[in-house]
Amino acid sequence: MIVCTSHDKLGDSGKQTGWYLSEVAHPYEVFKKASIEMVFASPKGGVAPVDEGSVAASKEDALCMSFIEGEDTKALVDNTVALKDIDASEFDGVFYAGGFGTMWDFPEDPDVQRIARQVYDQGGVVSAVCHGPCALVNVKLGDGSLLVKDKEVAAFTNEEEDEVKCREFMKWTCEDKLTEIGAKYTKGGVWATHVAVADRLITGQNPQSAGPTAEAVVKNMMDKAAKDKAAKDKAAKDKAVKDKAAKDKAAKDKVAKDNADKDKADKDKADKDKEDKDKAAEDKAAKDKAAKDKAKE
Repeated sequence: MIVCTSHDKLGDSGKQTGWYLSEVAHPYEVFKKASIEMVFASPKGGVAPVDEGSVAASKEDALCMSFIEGEDTKALVDNTVALKDIDASEFDGVFYAGGFGTMWDFPEDPDVQRIARQVYDQGGVVSAVCHGPCALVNVKLGDGSLLVKDKEVAAFTNEEEDEVKCREFMKWTCEDKLTEIGAKYTKGGVWATHVAVADRLITGQNPQSAGPTAEAVVKNMMDKAAKDKAAKDKAAKDKAVKDKAAKDKAAKDKVAKDNADKDKADKDKADKDKEDKDKAAEDKAAKDKAAKDKAKE
């Protein structure tokens, strides 16, 4: 599931914002090549607003232009599913795309938190890039712990905020908030590609990290699938060995029972034959005695 922001205002600056084009287009291409089925969602559903500045900044990026101008791909972000209608149990992973708009609707949205919690608790991958990790600051897992606590994370850096001169419009930065709540915040240089992988929590620093973050997600999912298959194959093999052992034992037990039954039948017959013979001898002796007694009379 790729989650985009529904918010299109940069605080009280009067400027338009939304989700950042390359942070959706590049992951989409990576997931598509890996044959991963995708659902596009947003807090409100319907049209998810793209940051118009990100479109202008991506004019030389063929992947981005293909995504935003393609009829099928544009329809994905123009017809997003509302998060409240998402059943997280149907997903193996969630990817929170970045863009400044996320800072206003991701952190406090209960469905953003619910989906991240459910996906992670059921063994799935939770991922985000640039400002997308702001979605994770209030996520508590089923055991009550914060998802990002003591885990390595990456997100848009304070230096990068200063580069684009937008820090003044936000209540806090991703770097400050993630550090404050106990995450192990990591970063590369300004505009450097940097991805933090903490098992099933995968986060990227900036637009340049969007594709590599998605690649790390794919690797994690493929590794898990391979591990699950190996475990399933081993379980099947172990069951086959166990079933054969049980079958062999049952056959051996049957042979032993059949032999025991035969031995018992033979013994019973021998006992009966002896009993019959003894009785016949006894009857003959009695008859002979009676004949002898009669002859004496």
